[in-house]
Amino acid sequence: MLVAVALAASVALASTPAHAAPAPGAPAIARAYTAWVSTLHAADCDGTEVAALYTKRAILLATFKEYVQGRPAITEYFDELSCKDSLAVSTQRLTSARDGALGYATGLYTFTYRSSDGTTVTVPARFTFVFENRDGRWLIATHHSSQNPESRG
Repeated sequence: MLVAVALAASVALASTPAHAAPAPGAPAIARAYTAWVSTLHAADCDGTEVAALYTKRAILLATFKEYVQGRPAITEYFDELSCKDSLAVSTQRLTSARDGALGYATGLYTFTYRSSDGTTVTVPARFTFVFENRDGRWLIATHHSSQNPESRG
């Protein structure tokens, strides 16, 4: 599978407006988000690796499906998604912060893949991740992703 990774390491931290001071803990959450993008691309159609970044009972309000809950269902979702030929996720904007046991990342990204008929499909979307600190590891507790309203046509 041909996979293009369109996320530069600097995107996560450079997305905060230049005039704004970085939010407390932003680098830790930016790294957790970047790990999700990297794992999605490296998983080679194995949703188990992506789902391992979620809590056991996580909720995913997915871009390409309505509601997914728990690691087994999240694994199945990402098995289907990451098997799309030429899947790419590019992050245009990321804001993140953490305080104690919770953190968040929110922003815009675009999914690009080749459909079964060979045409390129581009899906601009918006996202919110809520992370929980579980024994020093930031896991996704809730992930909402939806197509941008203006792109639905």
